[in-house]
Amino acid sequence: MELSGGDKICTFKVWYQSKIFNRKSFFKIQMNFVEKICYPFHSVELRSVISKNQEELALLFSEYQACMGVVGFDVYDVREILAEKIRAILTRQGIKARDFLDVYLIGKVFGVSLDEVFSCVVEKLGFTLALYGRYRQNLAAKKVTFLSAPFSCGDEKGLLLKEIDEKDCYCFIENLRGFLERVANNLA
Repeated sequence: MELSGGDKICTFKVWYQSKIFNRKSFFKIQMNFVEKICYPFHSVELRSVISKNQEELALLFSEYQACMGVVGFDVYDVREILAEKIRAILTRQGIKARDFLDVYLIGKVFGVSLDEVFSCVVEKLGFTLALYGRYRQNLAAKKVTFLSAPFSCGDEKGLLLKEIDEKDCYCFIENLRGFLERVANNLA
């Protein structure tokens, strides 16, 4: 567990050996105790990935039935997730290809356009920049180097479970650069 941002953010990393990628990996759970939210949460039902008719499991594990129940859970609107990804691109130190791929895939899979989240990104960014000096420094550095930096899918492409249309993705990334510049200029 790690606290950061003046104890405003708590991060848990759960490490495991990936059978798919044959390497050590992790998933991250991050709780932000102070955040600007633009869109309402959605209530969903979380279900087990195991089918209910597993009599052997029920015999072996007494807690099996309890794990098969439906759990109510509040989740971010997909537009909120997209806006957060864009905020991360602009405020994170360095450039991570996975953020660009995430933005591309969220737009593609869920049909959310960059323009649809523009005002939310500007609001979130303004709120975040007021709280964290390092984010202001990172954004200033990005304004100087980011727009001209070449983009490559790199190793991140190997983590995708499905093939992507690389030509379409690179075209999207070029449009994203202009969008990021508009967002950054809108803050001034």
